[in-house]
Amino acid sequence: MDDLIRSPASHYLAQVARVYGHLLGGCTTQAVDRELADQLRAVYPAAEQVARELRTLHADIVRYVVSDGITQLVDIGGGAGLPGPTHELAHKINANARVIYVDNDLLTAQLMRAHLHREQVPNCASVTADLQNVYTTWATVQETGLIDKTQPVALLLLGVLHTIDGYDLPDDDDYGIYRIIWQYTKLLPAGSLLAVTHLTTDAGAGTLLRPAIRANHLLSHAGIHLYPRDAARLPRLLDPLTPVNWRTEGPPAAYVWAGIGRKHTGQAGGRHGDAIARSCARTRGLTASYTAVNS
Repeated sequence: MDDLIRSPASHYLAQVARVYGHLLGGCTTQAVDRELADQLRAVYPAAEQVARELRTLHADIVRYVVSDGITQLVDIGGGAGLPGPTHELAHKINANARVIYVDNDLLTAQLMRAHLHREQVPNCASVTADLQNVYTTWATVQETGLIDKTQPVALLLLGVLHTIDGYDLPDDDDYGIYRIIWQYTKLLPAGSLLAVTHLTTDAGAGTLLRPAIRANHLLSHAGIHLYPRDAARLPRLLDPLTPVNWRTEGPPAAYVWAGIGRKHTGQAGGRHGDAIARSCARTRGLTASYTAVNS
């Protein structure tokens, strides 16, 4: 089993999910992650609060989607060794729930795979894929054999989209993450839910502006780039879907926006769907990949 968690390249580079995990008291971190998290605390006093808000919303969303009757969850960027992992929350409500973890960091995916194996967790898998490569990621998810393509899925994009720059099209800096959601929405069965949590620019407001700037510089120097966005604009990410009226169980988040959307039959367009479809069609090999995934 030790061979499963050896990834030399990942050992020497801080990784955003593991830094986040250390802020939450997680145990599957490397020295480089712990050092960066401690430096982050020193320059940005709200770092732990931001992490707690993200995790609280994560728990509320998982409980909501499983209580809604969805038994297939795909958690992209869910990390490893964090308190309240998706499968534990889901199985408390429905022991038959199936959870697939997806991470672009090989070490993180291996750590989660080792945990699932060690604890003999049923109906769960951990795979390595990059959420930005939508069709490849979805094919990898389907290869686990845990997803019934005819039944609704809960796709969890929690705390990951703010790690992606958005300049896919020249006239709108949100097209990058909007394209990702649009493409995943096209792949999801009708009745599926897509959930998002995202850091907002409010995290750098007021007296925290200078600390937020220092924190961003610190993370950028370590190769971690975050792109908080205006909370007023984030609801448009659910434009290809029908927004769900849900409510967090905790106090309102100060630094994080959260939203859930449901896909109905034939739905996956939205205000910018045609423009994004044209952009995707210009991407080499995209149509072939989409056909292969859905064949």
